[in-house]
Amino acid sequence: MEATAMIAEKLLLWLSAMREGSWWQFRAVVEELATDELVDCETSGVDLLSDGDFPLHQRLRLNLECLGHVEFFAHEFQDGWRVAPPTLAVRQVGNRAVGIMCGARSRQLLEKLRGATSTHCQFQQQAIVDGPDRLCVHSDNLMSLEHCAVDAGLHFQRDAPFAILMHLPRIGPPNKTTSEAYPVGADWIIHQFRPGELRWEKTERKAAEKVPNGFFRFKGPYTKPRYFLRWGGVIQEMSSRGVGVYVTLRQAHCNVLTYAEWKCELRLPSICRPPKLLERALVLCSGLTPIYDFTTGQLVYHDVPPNIARLAAKLLEQRL
Repeated sequence: MEATAMIAEKLLLWLSAMREGSWWQFRAVVEELATDELVDCETSGVDLLSDGDFPLHQRLRLNLECLGHVEFFAHEFQDGWRVAPPTLAVRQVGNRAVGIMCGARSRQLLEKLRGATSTHCQFQQQAIVDGPDRLCVHSDNLMSLEHCAVDAGLHFQRDAPFAILMHLPRIGPPNKTTSEAYPVGADWIIHQFRPGELRWEKTERKAAEKVPNGFFRFKGPYTKPRYFLRWGGVIQEMSSRGVGVYVTLRQAHCNVLTYAEWKCELRLPSICRPPKLLERALVLCSGLTPIYDFTTGQLVYHDVPPNIARLAAKLLEQRL
């Protein structure tokens, strides 16, 4: 939707100016921008803030994060966000080098990037769904891209998708021997991830405390979901939903990735969205957020070269 793309672009400009803030501040700004967009576009009857069970602020959070623009809920700011430094994330595509601009941006920085492009570099700006504009620089010469980034004041990250994946550990069960505790209270709604059916199934606390292995989601009325992996009877709270999902898939010997090498397209079920840093590596191959296929219920990642697809599958303990 064009309106949400405009909201995302304005949002990133505001986030870049503020640099960091709280989660509730982020939500309030999204709601304010969506309200303004409704007035400006006179889109009466259109609810920009919600889309079924996945509201706009959550869609924007996921997309800003996987595109490498903003970090959410990190250890240093567990209830907030921080904008990443402006970076040109580069990868080689055949005989050409492609750089995707990530992180903080401003209108002045955009003009500097445009001005830094030469006859050896081509600048491209593209609107995307539920995300800020894709800013891309192409060149036949990798050094030309590096000079362009330096002249514009951007960090330069060579082979960005591969560099990210090489710093990630393989998915594996936790090795802790000291058990944590599930949240206390009667208001929690508990679901267990069922790898065979690829779905979340409602369950009771007694069942979650009894099974030796399982991955559980605790949803409260006023807090973000919390995820717990019970492995060998030991309970551990997981900071990454994706890690818990793929540990459970591995234990059940379920393979969910498919790859079409002839069109460099990686697919996986939307419920099996990978951990955020691994997904960022996949997204930075194209600079585009994954497309949801309504026919199959899968997320589709485009322009993923074979070496990146194979390395991602290896880290997720999946077979292609």
